[in-house]
Amino acid sequence: MERFRASGSSEKSRHIDTASDSDFNSIYGSDVESVTAYESDEESLIPLTSHAKSPSAISPSKLPQTSLCVVCGVKPQFSKGGKHYPTCGLTCASKLEERGGSTSSPSMCVVCGVRPSYSKGGKRYPTCGLSCADKLKANNKSKANTGSSPAGSSRLMCVVCGVLPSYSKGGKKYPTCSLSCADRLKVNQKLKANSGSGSTDGSRLMCVVCSNRPSHSNGTKRYPTCGLTCAEKLAFGGGPHNACEYCHRKPKLQNYPHCGARCRDNARIACLICRSRPKNGKYHFCGRTCKDIAMKTTPLLVEARPGHVTFEMVETKFKKAWKASTPCPQVKKVYKIVESSTFLRPYDSYRSKHGNEVFCYHGTSRQCSLGSNGQTKLCNSTTCPACCILRTSFNVSLANVGGAFGQGIYTSSASNKSASYSPNGIMFLNKVVLGKVHNVGQFEAVKSCPSGSNSVVFDRMNGTLNETIVYRNDAIRPVFLIVFG
Repeated sequence: MERFRASGSSEKSRHIDTASDSDFNSIYGSDVESVTAYESDEESLIPLTSHAKSPSAISPSKLPQTSLCVVCGVKPQFSKGGKHYPTCGLTCASKLEERGGSTSSPSMCVVCGVRPSYSKGGKRYPTCGLSCADKLKANNKSKANTGSSPAGSSRLMCVVCGVLPSYSKGGKKYPTCSLSCADRLKVNQKLKANSGSGSTDGSRLMCVVCSNRPSHSNGTKRYPTCGLTCAEKLAFGGGPHNACEYCHRKPKLQNYPHCGARCRDNARIACLICRSRPKNGKYHFCGRTCKDIAMKTTPLLVEARPGHVTFEMVETKFKKAWKASTPCPQVKKVYKIVESSTFLRPYDSYRSKHGNEVFCYHGTSRQCSLGSNGQTKLCNSTTCPACCILRTSFNVSLANVGGAFGQGIYTSSASNKSASYSPNGIMFLNKVVLGKVHNVGQFEAVKSCPSGSNSVVFDRMNGTLNETIVYRNDAIRPVFLIVFG
């Protein structure tokens, strides 16, 4: 992710801003309690082009002489073979039919006054598209505290979203439209309590880390921090501790890490570094900025928390790979292992040359509390197996020469087999390049890698106690650290 790189729409619309019902719900909210307008990652649409002027700006001599469509009021009515129709095409004809054939003028956009206001499924919006919705929002915010009403409205608008009218009851007026916006305003005011800068109307949210500078924004995209320095601090736990772990602004619900269902769902696919933007497809980070932050201090353990798609993927693999008749233990913690390009380059070259990459487990022990209670810092011991593997990967020269298949790096496709070598509930899920496999049917069938092969596999008890051995350091790299028990 280019976190703070300028972004813009690539759409080149010459006429009407089109928008789906979901787009409008993201602007206006499906109901009062769900309004979180203008926080989405969607790029804003192209604003009105210069030729789309209001009727008042067009000289009467230049007005079109043909009859306009009775629905949209923009395009000429369709005619063919001397027959004239009241609408410009099938789209407007269907809209006319929906309202019972009435040819009364449609409600026009309260901003541009040129195009009809958007409606779908019986729900009507005050503007024609997202561009005019943005303009209405900005207009409402500028007038909210002055008592001036925006076009098409006689009430003060919410000071946070700027879209819905502020709530009032029994003669008492509130600055926001709902509890959702009230919570957002409250959190924002707390963040700015000690800074003495910025407005308290929600239009300039402050950085969630330093609280001294406005959070960075680029068009409709808004970030939780003011810049890269605070973004790095946020990645390593520098944000507000009582705030939602995704938006980092609204307070957590009691006994939950997020402020509500929306942030909970977004957190499932969040970048493992910033935890405030979606990860980029199959990758674990949202973009280059977060990747660079992660690779500054390799080796690095980044936790994928329960509920995240990465945690669920590793947990599912672990359970499916448990081939023993004993109950499968619980996966307690999952950590993504981040390594430098120097560390990964030899493995990538070996994989390109030999292929046949698989996931295999390797059980080991630890002399520290690595992985427990969120501990991600490696210990200084030169004899701690887990920390040594993370620092240097696996090393054939340190392997037991008396192994059943010689001196090699032993892994297993069965998680239960690797668990038997882990006295304190820790194991690695690794990428392993098998290349050309030499299959054996008994212990000590070979004592080294046979000529012409790259690995040895012994599917003991139909794979329940699988042994997969490679004999090159470059054939294996740890990817995840799993804590179970």
